[in-house]
Amino acid sequence: MNLILQKEILIHIFKRFGIFLAEGETQAGFIDNLLDDAFITNKKIGFESEDKKKYSNNVWAASATANPTKLKVLVADIHEDIPEYTIIFQMDNMPAYALRLASPYVGETDDPGSAYLNAQNDKWIEASVAVQAKFLYGVEGLSELPLHWSKLDEVDDLYKILIQFLNFYERT
Repeated sequence: MNLILQKEILIHIFKRFGIFLAEGETQAGFIDNLLDDAFITNKKIGFESEDKKKYSNNVWAASATANPTKLKVLVADIHEDIPEYTIIFQMDNMPAYALRLASPYVGETDDPGSAYLNAQNDKWIEASVAVQAKFLYGVEGLSELPLHWSKLDEVDDLYKILIQFLNFYERT
């Protein structure tokens, strides 16, 4: 797998959702910045680092409808020492995508990130570059539509998928 290309695809997707914008960089397109306080949920990601430091990080969730498809996005702050986020993206009842990326601007910049497709429950398949490119194409298409993004109130399903992905990712 071309890890340099994977990282560039992921950076581009994260920027479309308002994550990891460089200083002075503006977010292009019609997708709202999903780290806005308007999308913050009451859910948290709690974990303990290897050095026993405890974290309780924020989770944001938003949805939009591109008739007749409902789009749901959940963003989790999973950072310890450098900014790092996971995005869970799902259209209607299709399998969810999980994208993870540490900041390309701070600390270790050689992290290529990761992209997975949820096959079922806690079974995840690493997304090929072709699948990542198709997802990027889809996000680019969404950014050109003037959709109304609103806070997703029913986050339990996506939150469960997030926890399954993070547990899976921790085991790999």
